[in-house]
Amino acid sequence: MRGNAVFGCCAYVRQVAAVFVLVGTLSLGLCPSPVQGDDTAAAGRYELPRLFTPSFRCKEIKVARNNDGQMLLTIVADEPLNPKKVRLFGEELLSRGISIYGPTYFGAFSWDRTADKAAITMTRRAKDLPDVIEVSESIVAQPQGTQPVVALTVSDGNLYIPLSPHFGKDWARVAIFPGSEPAAAEPKTGRYPGARLRQARQGEGGERTLFYAYRGNIAEAAAFFRERLNRAHKTVITSGDPAVPYSQAEVFGIKTAARVFTLTGYSYASQRLTYTAVTLRKAADPALSEYVEIEVSEN
Repeated sequence: MRGNAVFGCCAYVRQVAAVFVLVGTLSLGLCPSPVQGDDTAAAGRYELPRLFTPSFRCKEIKVARNNDGQMLLTIVADEPLNPKKVRLFGEELLSRGISIYGPTYFGAFSWDRTADKAAITMTRRAKDLPDVIEVSESIVAQPQGTQPVVALTVSDGNLYIPLSPHFGKDWARVAIFPGSEPAAAEPKTGRYPGARLRQARQGEGGERTLFYAYRGNIAEAAAFFRERLNRAHKTVITSGDPAVPYSQAEVFGIKTAARVFTLTGYSYASQRLTYTAVTLRKAADPALSEYVEIEVSEN
């Protein structure tokens, strides 16, 4: 990420009035009630301010648009915002199916401040098909480049969220369970009961990666693979905890927040090191929360 994070910074934010036209303002007392729960599924009915309305008191919510249609949503809070309040705001959005992906910058907003994979995503369940998720993704590139702009900037009592014009309007569909599975041999651990194979990748030197999906509990899957890895390998190392708070992760290719737990088994025989790595991801947003993605890599 470009620039240095400055906590509690009251720096002046560069004006973009010459480039941006204000398209919506909500003053104190008129900030709409936030979208709750399954209401997010009907996002097309809502204006952007309601989707992003915080639970803390705000003076106004402004949406500016430039000539390319890119938008800047600004939330002006009633008081300075500390990292805890910003974190709670992110959790509120996540409960509505909205994920802010990438680092949060504390300091002056800039269209030239970028971060790898910065994005905002919104998910909902498809009404007409079971186990299909609809995703609307916003990635805003810097004006004179291709890198994505930081998705959330905090400057004193202001929150700045750049958004693409199609956010909440265009939706892509992701099928969690495939209609048919790709042909691939099962890994050394075997398949977790009830899991469906979504994708198989073959690498160099006999390495391969398998991606599964199943509906269930991540802790039970972790116990299953721990026992199977102890059978297949002499050494097993774990990373993460299925019970810890969520962190940013891609689940089924969707940028969101998830619990991530990795188990890796190693064996050395005949002058060759073999391994099997199992990564479990369970997303936090409502549309994805009942599913677990299993990634198994081995050589």
